[in-house]
Amino acid sequence: MNFPYINIEADRKRLFLMNVNALIGYVLVEVGITIAKFLHLTSITYFEIFSLSLVANLTTICAILLIIYLNNFNKKIERILFISELLIYFIILFIAISKISEIRFVGMIFAFIAITIEIPFSTMSELLYISFGSVFIQICATFFSIYILEQQGNFYHELFYTLCFIPSLIIIMYVKRQINAYKD
Repeated sequence: MNFPYINIEADRKRLFLMNVNALIGYVLVEVGITIAKFLHLTSITYFEIFSLSLVANLTTICAILLIIYLNNFNKKIERILFISELLIYFIILFIAISKISEIRFVGMIFAFIAITIEIPFSTMSELLYISFGSVFIQICATFFSIYILEQQGNFYHELFYTLCFIPSLIIIMYVKRQINAYKD
């Protein structure tokens, strides 16, 4: 079935730019975690930082290459790529939050980087998935870290801090809506 009103090349470019921004966001987070490790603020190992970085960066680079070279790019492939990368991001975020134990709350700040860097090229629904999915993962990883891994921390304090990010996320959604309205 042909939908003449769907501009596939525009979708390809948008997803390409989302992935370039995601790669930039990952690198910023990786540098931040490496600095935290260097300053002895977290017990995550350099090998763990490298491993998580490798998975995040290679996944994103592979997605970029798929977007560039895939001949039959369409809406279904766009959705599959987005959902796949989102799930990988959530898994990496969960593991990273669990590993940076002493500075676990920084995970929400890193998620905030992911959210804000995707504003220009994401749809409103994609931004909602990234935003509130990140909050959910932060809460789950915090619970897992404190109650299962028995790391130091007060779950209710960290839950409160995480929930304090929701007003910021709502403001980002509002600004995204304004940007979309201005473009139209």
